[in-house]
Amino acid sequence: MDRNYSCLCLLVVFCCITNPTLFLFSVISSREVHISASAAELIGNNDTEIKCTFILEEGDTIYSVAILAQNLTDNRFQDIAKSVNDQNAFLLPFGKILFEHSTVEKKEKELLLLFDDLRCKHERQYKCSLSFFPQQNVHKTELSSEITVISVQVKPSKPEISFSKQLENLDSVSTKDSSNIVDIKHQPVTFVEGENVTFNCSGDVGRPPGIFLWQAILPEKQMPLFSNTSLDEIPQLCSYNGISVLNLQVTAEDNQARIRCKVQSRVSDDALYAESKRLNVYFKVKDPLITVYPDELVYEIGDFIQLQCKASGNPAPTYTWIKDSSSNETLTNNDTFVIQVANISDSGLYTCVVNNSINDTVYSAGGSKYIEIVKNRWIYGKSAKLAVLITVISSSIMLIVATGCIIIYRIKTSQGNKYLDTVRPQNQTLTKPEILAYDYAAVSFEGLEESRVTLEASNTFKQQTEKYKNDKQSTEISASVSDKETMIKSKTGDIRESLENHYASPVPEIYDKLDDRRHEPNIAEKFDTIVELKHLSEDKCVIEEISTDLSAQQSTF
Repeated sequence: MDRNYSCLCLLVVFCCITNPTLFLFSVISSREVHISASAAELIGNNDTEIKCTFILEEGDTIYSVAILAQNLTDNRFQDIAKSVNDQNAFLLPFGKILFEHSTVEKKEKELLLLFDDLRCKHERQYKCSLSFFPQQNVHKTELSSEITVISVQVKPSKPEISFSKQLENLDSVSTKDSSNIVDIKHQPVTFVEGENVTFNCSGDVGRPPGIFLWQAILPEKQMPLFSNTSLDEIPQLCSYNGISVLNLQVTAEDNQARIRCKVQSRVSDDALYAESKRLNVYFKVKDPLITVYPDELVYEIGDFIQLQCKASGNPAPTYTWIKDSSSNETLTNNDTFVIQVANISDSGLYTCVVNNSINDTVYSAGGSKYIEIVKNRWIYGKSAKLAVLITVISSSIMLIVATGCIIIYRIKTSQGNKYLDTVRPQNQTLTKPEILAYDYAAVSFEGLEESRVTLEASNTFKQQTEKYKNDKQSTEISASVSDKETMIKSKTGDIRESLENHYASPVPEIYDKLDDRRHEPNIAEKFDTIVELKHLSEDKCVIEEISTDLSAQQSTF
């Protein structure tokens, strides 16, 4: 850092010693020289000017003021106008070549070059130069202005358009070469769908150069197609010639369209374009569209019915109406067929056949519409809305009924579960996984099955109790109540233990013996008839009565 600072100081000292005036001027001078701003003017414009202005300090002496122009040969600047020792200005040889019709004026603090008829050669760079003697200094000093540019603009001209097509039959064209492209600029613009057409657009696109835009002008809209422009400079006109080519395969959509070539330029806002005549594109007939008035599902006897057929094609298609596909009888050759007073016999399939011919080739297409005529259309035609409404209402009612059935079923299912809770023994519990694993019937059968076993156990207990009463009479009256209770509990425990280790099927005529262990309990056991299920339900009620009697008897003992 110190070394760089030392070098800078030495440089300043050297400048002060060798040329103190220049150093002082470059640091604190207020002297300036300027040139007019860059301009873009149309070719041929008059009163174009180049002006140099300058500011000096008091005591400075002007030596010369000059306007310099770029020499396009070597890109160096040369004097074109000059004033020396504050005398009248004059044109130099290079200036006379560039500006034949010009005026040079020297004023107090400016030098003005004014010329007419702006040409392409005037498009180049310019600058000003000022030479003077600073106060009390014999060394001449020079100042230069910034660079300015004069641009020449040229408006485009209206383009020309031509087009050609590829012919299918080369024998119809007499040419010396094998080219199959024939200029049809002055021939009728007629094409066949699928042909390749080449459009050419050319013309002066101006300076700065513009471009060509292709458009398809249809009856309803304008559609951009393409933009591609090649340029060739025109030196004598200071402009550019543009060429653009559009290759187009014509379709039915191009029929009656105009192909337009438009110039787009920054210089001109004028709508400069050229366009072709309307294209006449032949294309085969398309499928027709049949409309019926009035538009009904069915018609009633006496109705007025009109069938209209519309099809696109070029040349224009011909129309033929027939009834039923098996019939060859022609109803009419117009695009519209009318049934003045409808009758039942007028019911049937109406077909519209359309034809057109291109280069001796006939193309056909067709469409059909079925017409039904009835005596009374209370449920047809406009009344069909009522039928639709009835259908919607019926569907809604069915949906409501189905929803109600589901709700009733779920209510009954819930009541059945509550019933099982009442008939099932209090010491019998059914776990949740079992309920989820089996349906409602299996759970119901389980409770009735257990009830059957409990009923048989209760009968056995009753018999044992009666026997105990008989034995009690032969025993001593002095036996304590506690001994009797002990005996009853002992008997009851033996009976319950016997019931827990043996199983008998609740279904008659299958396993009747109490000691038969071949059949294990199954909560999903099914019954053969609904009668058995009813008997088991009745037995369950008997069980509850017997259980009440047993409780009373135990209290007695």
